[in-house]
Amino acid sequence: MDWIGERAELDPRPGGLLLLDFGTIAARGTYTSIEPPHRVMFAWGIPGSDGLPPGASTVEVVLTADGADTVVVLRHRGVPSTLRVP
Repeated sequence: MDWIGERAELDPRPGGLLLLDFGTIAARGTYTSIEPPHRVMFAWGIPGSDGLPPGASTVEVVLTADGADTVVVLRHRGVPSTLRVP
């Protein structure tokens, strides 16, 4: 919450809702896969957006132990090229 958002409601289980508010932007989604403690996947988007409506893109986060560290791989699929950050 301190990093990117103003409000978060998370129900991290398959079919559970993900609601994030970033100022005037609201992201809404659904968890599709939870594999504690290594992987989480959810579909999400922006209500009212023609380019990225809810469910249009998928985010996958994979955590892998690397000695005392953790490697985080984040993949965001389905983002239209017009909305990608260069």
